[in-house]
This record gives sequence, structure tokens and C-alpha cells, in this order.
Amino acid sequence: MDPLSKISQILSHSYSDTQIKKIFKIITQTKLKNDEISKKKFKVNNVSNIISIDTKIIEEFEKIIIELRTLKDYISTIKNLTNEAEKEADIVSLKSTHFLEQIATIYDKKLLINTKQSWLKLFNNNFIIENEDLEILSSISKPVDEKFFEIFFKVKQIHLNCQKLLIAGYNKAGVEIMEKMDKHLDMGFEKLYYFIQRELKLAKYKSYEPKDDIKKALYILSEKDDLFKKCLKTISKERQELLSENFQFKLIHGNSLTSLQQIKIQTYDLLQYTSDILSWIHQTVVNEKEFFEMLFGINIDSKSVKIMNNLPSFYSLSEYKDIGKVIFEIIDNNILNSCEIFKIKIESIIQDIEDSVIIYRIANLIQFYHFTLQKIMPNDSYLLNILKNTEKNVMNVFSRNIQKRLYFIKKSNLFPSPQLEAPSFLIDAISELKILHKSIEATCNSSESLENCIKAILKIILDPYCDLCCSISGELDEPHKSIFLINCWKTCEESISQISPRNSKIQEFKDDINNLFKNLESNQLDYFFNASGLNNLINILESGEKKNLEKSLDTILIETSKNFQNFLPFAITNALDRIKYLEILNATRITNKAAEMFIEKISDLISILAQVMDNYQTYFHWTPNEIKSLLGV
Repeated sequence: MDPLSKISQILSHSYSDTQIKKIFKIITQTKLKNDEISKKKFKVNNVSNIISIDTKIIEEFEKIIIELRTLKDYISTIKNLTNEAEKEADIVSLKSTHFLEQIATIYDKKLLINTKQSWLKLFNNNFIIENEDLEILSSISKPVDEKFFEIFFKVKQIHLNCQKLLIAGYNKAGVEIMEKMDKHLDMGFEKLYYFIQRELKLAKYKSYEPKDDIKKALYILSEKDDLFKKCLKTISKERQELLSENFQFKLIHGNSLTSLQQIKIQTYDLLQYTSDILSWIHQTVVNEKEFFEMLFGINIDSKSVKIMNNLPSFYSLSEYKDIGKVIFEIIDNNILNSCEIFKIKIESIIQDIEDSVIIYRIANLIQFYHFTLQKIMPNDSYLLNILKNTEKNVMNVFSRNIQKRLYFIKKSNLFPSPQLEAPSFLIDAISELKILHKSIEATCNSSESLENCIKAILKIILDPYCDLCCSISGELDEPHKSIFLINCWKTCEESISQISPRNSKIQEFKDDINNLFKNLESNQLDYFFNASGLNNLINILESGEKKNLEKSLDTILIETSKNFQNFLPFAITNALDRIKYLEILNATRITNKAAEMFIEKISDLISILAQVMDNYQTYFHWTPNEIKSLLGV
């Protein structure tokens, strides 16, 4: 748009337009007038200005064209340079790719070398032992300390690792290394063996306390059964010497005596002597058990015998094989000599003892310690067998002592006393039984055990005397025989009830007494018939002779009537006098029972007489009720 057109356009706008304000401002500044000359002048000036401006613009465009041509040259040059750079870049790229491939190859080789180095290091750590370590493992001059155990466990671990090699298929390497480790382990075991042997020489001293190293060494050596048994043999020998010396010292200096040879039965309390030795044996067994538990680092009484905790993982779940059995065998062997001395000594001394109570107390004491030690030692141990046999032999002496006493009693022309009371030898036996019961009660730890002991002692000490009472009673007639036996059995029953209320022997005596009571009832009934004369009458009736029966009955009834008349007033008194050495309540009860049976028999007899003869009442006029009243039943 030219200036005039622009002016026209401006003039066509309203005065409110900002552009019109600008044009007026320009006009004001140029001092233009609204006339023809001014207009032409204005137009010329503007055209001139426009031409001038256009000229400048053209000049500027020419400069731009020149610059663009220069820029084009630059671009062309840059393009050429870029092409050359691209060519060089391609060349460099090719060289770089090759170089990177070389770097990658070298890096892979480095990784492989590092891996092999780590494998080699791992292999050395897991399969190679240094010469210095081998010297510590095998040299006797080097101590058995933590360093030794560390090396030994490493060799042991390598040996286990070889098994993994074999499983993985590396047979040659696995076998070669395993053979070397076997040799190293054997050297280690040998060194442990000599170390333990040297240390265990000290076990014969009272104050010896095993160290942790010896405990660990023993456990490790248990893998080698032959070496382990040799060590056990050594320690058994040392402990056996110690126990033998202690036992001899106990025998010689433990009493007021000066030497074992001077012991005489009159100079000391044999029961106390036996108790002291058995107490020593028991305490020794307990001490030995504690010693070996400490030595092996175990607790035999626990359900599982676990080893010490500070061992490698491949030992942590392991246990000693049958170590409890091994320990008890050692203890049993160590105490054997002392127990045999005890057995010989006790069995020789009691041969000359006449007091059965002392003999039984010794047997009971041995039984008590046998039961106590049974809680510690196995049932098949020599110790328990010796105690059991010693107890058995002492009880045999006790039984022989009883039999010997019975022999002398039998030779003394025994006869029951006039009062038919229990004989003195039975009273003495019961008194002895009561004394023994106190000893049994003190040593038995349960009611069942107490009952068994009482049952056994009754069989030994009471049954022979009861048999002797039966033998003596054979010289008596009834009712004295039954009365004598009742008095004997009653004494036994009452005595046993005091010491053992639930003993089955009590019921046996009660049953025997009841049977004897029945014998006495029958005997009293026979007495009533014989003394009254009715026995003759019954014999005729039971004979079955019908010929001259009535004539015979008349004669017998006359005689019987006289006897019965004299019998009735004193029948009960005389009957009681026959069994007066029986307890009065029992005598009265038995006699009354026999009298009732007598009256029942008379009732039956009267019924029979009534059938046989009509006038029997002429001779025998008593009725059953009258007889009962006269007898006072």
C-alpha cells in the first residue's frame, strides 16, 4: 500500500481511531497545509522518500544475496568437510569395532583367569594343607591345643569334601586327595592317642580334673575304635588302682583297727562294718559316674547323650556310640576288685555268727544297697550280681542258722506245755521277726517291696517253727491238739497283724483257726453224746437189727436215762473244762454251738424212737426244749 492510499485509508477512519491520531501528529510535525501545493510537495517528498528507501532496500538485498552466496560456499565447504569426516568416522568406526572386539576378548579372558584364580584359591583352602600345619598335626613335640584342633578339623572337612568330589565325578582328584587326608588324619589320631595316654596317667590322683582339651580329644578319638579302647583301658587301669588304694585305706584306717589282718568279730560292729563298706561302694560308683560324665562331657541320665557344643558342624549332631554302656562297664570293672573283697570278707565272717538277727540285717542291708545301685548301674553288671549273690549267700547262712536252731530244738524232747500255750521257741521266733521287721521297714522304699520282704522272711523264720508246732501237736489227742494249734496260730496271726496288716499269711492262719474251731465243735459234740450215753442208743438204732430191737431198746433206754439224768446238770461246765486252755469267748461259743447241734440230734433221735416204740417216754421223758433249758443254751 502506497502512502497516499494509506493516508486515504487513515482519513476514512473515525477520529476515535488511534491511527488517525498518529497521522494528525505527523501532519502537525511536518507543518503541512491543506492546499494543492502542499499536497504535491508532500507527494513528491514521499515518493522521493519511498524511492530512496527502496534503493536502500535493494542495496541491502544485494548485500544479502552476496552473503547468501558466501554462505552457500561455506555450506558447500562444510558439506565437503562433513563427507570427509563421515568417511574418516567410518574408518574409525571400523577400527573401533575391531578394538572393542579385542577389548571384549581380553575382558573375557580376564574374567576366566579371575574365576580360575578364585577356584584355585577355593581349592587350596578346601583341599590343600600347608606343610607348617602338617607339622603341627603330626609332631609329638607340638602341643595339642586349639591350633591343633583347628588343623585337624580342616583335614577332616577336606576328607568330607573329597566325598563331594567323588559324587560330582572327579574321581581321580577325589581319590588322590582323600588318600592324603587319610594319612594326615591317621597322624592326627596317633598324636591324640599319645596325648590322651599321657594325660590319663594323672587320672589315678584324687585331685585330677579333666581339661576341655582332653574331653575334645577323647570324643574325636572315639572314631578310631582300636585307639579309643586302648585309652579306655588305660584310664580303667589308673582308676582301678586309685579305687583299690582307697578301698584298702578304708579297710585299714577307716576303723579304729590298725590293719585288715587284725579284724576280729569281737572287736567291731559287723553291721556297721558292712554298712561302711557298702556306703563306700555306693559313693564310689556315684563319684566314678560323675568323673566319666565330666571326662566325656556328657550326661548319661538325659534321654540323649549329647556331646560338647564347641565342635564343627559335622560333629554337632553326633553322639558317642553306646558311651553310657562303655562308662558303666569301666565303672563295673574298676569296682569289681573291691566288691569281691567285700563278698569274701562278709561271707567268711558270718559263718561264725550265731545271732540270726545280725545275719539278716546284713542281708537286708546288702539288699537295700543292691536296690539303690540298681538305679545307677545296669542289671547285668558284675557289681549288682556280686551284691545279689552275696545277699543270697548271707540269706542261706541265715536259713542254715534257723535250721541249726530247729535241729537243737527238736533234739530237746519237746512236748506242749500243760496249758497248751504257744511254745517258747515260737514266741522267740516271733520276737525275732518283730526285730527284723524294723530293719526291713528302714531299708525298703515302697510298700510293695516291704510286703515282699516280709513274705520272704516269714517263709524262712516262721514257717519252720509252725511246722514244728504241727509236729509236736501230733503227740496230743483232741481237743488238746486243736487247742494247742489254735493258740499257736492265734499268736502268729496277732503278731503278723501288727507288722503287716495286709499280709496273706494272716488269712491263712485265720482259715486254719476256723477249721480247728470246727474240729473242736465236732469233738465237743462227740463228748456230749459219749458222756450222755446217747451214743449207745444211736448205735443200736443204726445197726438195723429188727429182731429183739424193742427188748434191747428197753435195756439201753433204762441205762441211758440214768446217765442222761446225771449228765445234764454239769454238761456245759464239763465241756468247757475240756477246752479251758482256749480263750474263754471262743470256748463258750464252740461249746454252745456243739450243744445246739446236740439238741438237734436229740430231736431227730426222739422222732426215730417214736416210730420204733410207743412207750419210749417211760424211759426218756425229756423234750428238746427241756434239754435246751437245762443246758442253758
